[in-house]
Amino acid sequence: MAQKIKFKEAVRSDFHSDIKARVNKYFTDNNLSSKANGAMVAKTVFLLSAYWICYAIIVGADVWWVAKLPAFFAMGLCVAGIGFSVMHDAAHGAYSNKEWVNNMLGYSLNTIGGNLFTWKIQHNILHHTYTNLYEYDEDLDAGIVVRLSPHAKRRSFQKYQHLYAWFAYSLVHLSWILIKDFKKISHYNGSGLTYQNKAKPTREVGIIVASKLFYLFYMIFIPLKYSNLSVGQFIIGFLIMSFTSGVVLSVVFQLAHVVEGTEHPQPDVDGVVENNWAKHQVETTANFSMDNGLLSWYVGGLNFQIEHHLFPKICSVHYPAISKIVQQTAAEHQVKYIAQPTFIGAIGSHYTILKKLGNQD
Repeated sequence: MAQKIKFKEAVRSDFHSDIKARVNKYFTDNNLSSKANGAMVAKTVFLLSAYWICYAIIVGADVWWVAKLPAFFAMGLCVAGIGFSVMHDAAHGAYSNKEWVNNMLGYSLNTIGGNLFTWKIQHNILHHTYTNLYEYDEDLDAGIVVRLSPHAKRRSFQKYQHLYAWFAYSLVHLSWILIKDFKKISHYNGSGLTYQNKAKPTREVGIIVASKLFYLFYMIFIPLKYSNLSVGQFIIGFLIMSFTSGVVLSVVFQLAHVVEGTEHPQPDVDGVVENNWAKHQVETTANFSMDNGLLSWYVGGLNFQIEHHLFPKICSVHYPAISKIVQQTAAEHQVKYIAQPTFIGAIGSHYTILKKLGNQD
């Protein structure tokens, strides 16, 4: 990062204080915990069980290999679902008041190919603090392949990114398993972010290596040795699983920030961002398909991304209820609240922005 960023607190927005007070009052008045409830626990059990049932079918079922392809596809959906609905809340400390519960469920990310520590730095710290600030929010960094910010350098081939980005998204899971975490930990160790987050570089590197080896052992070695799949058949199935999870994970997260209407501000020469933190979070973020209960269940409330950015330590099961409070308070304080009515509409909006970013400086 080039310089230290500050948000304007002059208008410490009555918006920020009002919204916190009203949301806190909602939980107090209804005698509710802001953490996971029974429905959230049931969803967690379902998704984790579904993942391992799919795995058991792939390894143990004595059926024609084509009949196993739906299990690979479903496993890909489970990978994304676990990331959205189990790991994400736990990594933010939103699942439970008990740290060990959050840590245990957060490490579910390591079992599906990722790494909890690098995720927390990239997502919890850099993305949630510097949302849509180019060169500060690492979620906007897709290398030279896809341009996700108007402040990134535009390359001529990116005029086609609205067409090929979807394939690039499908590779995210493979990159996650094989490349991304190693690059991130190297960067965080070198920049001092690992120490700043009270972790030891050698320990975190060791955890990454050990968890990657564990994943490759159970996900590749065991099926190849004990299932009735040939190498070629397994590769086809594995790619179906990986491409499915990659596309679903990428698209859902992109619909939150790289769509029509969201702001992409830049700090001034002194590193000051025009808005206070709360207003910045709302105006750089978008919701979608807020009335779709099934979608909300599957994506862990990430279709209520505005509420998540304002209250990341509140469990996602509460977002539909508090969204009404957030919308009303934003309207009172004239803060732009962006929401696409449908999932398809949000995808169309992302497509439009990809095309615009690929063709305009």
